[in-house]
Amino acid sequence: MNFAALLGKSALQPELGLLALELARLSAVVAVAPIPWTNTPRRIKAGLIIFLLVVLHGSGKSPVTELPSAGWAAMHISAEFLLGLCIGMIVRLSVAAAEVAGSTLAVPMGFSAAQAFDPTLGSVDSALTRLFRNMTLLLALIAGLHRVMLHTLLSSFHLLPVGTAVQLEASFPLMLELTTHVIGVGVRLALPVLALLLMANLALAFVARAAPTMQIFNVGFAVLFAVGAVGLLLSLPEVAREITREFGQSARYFERLLTELQPR
Repeated sequence: MNFAALLGKSALQPELGLLALELARLSAVVAVAPIPWTNTPRRIKAGLIIFLLVVLHGSGKSPVTELPSAGWAAMHISAEFLLGLCIGMIVRLSVAAAEVAGSTLAVPMGFSAAQAFDPTLGSVDSALTRLFRNMTLLLALIAGLHRVMLHTLLSSFHLLPVGTAVQLEASFPLMLELTTHVIGVGVRLALPVLALLLMANLALAFVARAAPTMQIFNVGFAVLFAVGAVGLLLSLPEVAREITREFGQSARYFERLLTELQPR
């Protein structure tokens, strides 16, 4: 009996602690990153987490040899979860640039009236925003952003082994910079179509001034929709090219994240 208790204390507890730390990092990445499992059922996501846990278990030289206390375990599990959130958020924000463009164009094109609840994200989006998101996810899979993310996740277990005291505060300026960059990219993607819609609104204003009896609201909705659709079709190749170019920035943000989080 004493030998069994000694075995559980000396070998089993550190192993379970190591699994808990690895599970926290992996589950955060799968929960936040939108590719390649955006609409995957929860049971499939749980199976994916278990598969990654089996593959990556023991990667890197973890300093975890014992569990000093429950407070120590809770603190380090929270740190690992935040580290996984940072990795997943870089991918999430890379996709958010197209969502910003879609949300910016939805109101002037009239798509804000037709919104639907997205159960995967828990938000209400317009049809145009969802169109941009799905297009971006397809481009991300084609460009191999999911492979870059998985490579970063694997590298993190070697560069930042679980249980290491990482500099989590260094990720806040990086995330703020990436968020600002994503919003700027999204607005820049929407600017060409916004310019066309602005000119169409000016033309409708002149028509309404010249013919006050015309039901300009009914006519204007169809005109704005047609102008916006034509503008999107014409600018779609450039938008796709710009989004794909931004995926290269994500790889650099991954590298900066792993570098800045390393203990000094």
